[in-house]
Amino acid sequence: QIARYSRWMDDEYRELEELNEAALQKEEEIVELMEDMVRLQRRLDDSKREASRRKSKYRNYMRDSDRALEAQRKYCEELEEAADMMAEQIDELNRNQQDRRCESRH
Repeated sequence: QIARYSRWMDDEYRELEELNEAALQKEEEIVELMEDMVRLQRRLDDSKREASRRKSKYRNYMRDSDRALEAQRKYCEELEEAADMMAEQIDELNRNQQDRRCESRH
């Protein structure tokens, strides 16, 4: 009976050692998973910062682009006004020249 009890105790001890080893392995897996989570959180934070930086850069680009388009539109308006003025001056010069021709004929 002592031998049977001794075997039972040995079996229990072996099972306890196996459970302890399995618990240590699970603990190591948990530590690895936590380290992975920390790395992923850092990557996520980096990605968020990069997305924010790009969004800000895009907003600045669009603002600058809008300003450039407005300046270009104003410049085109000024060119059109200058062209109209030049056309008027050319018409006036042509009229003056015709008037002189008419005067010189009389």
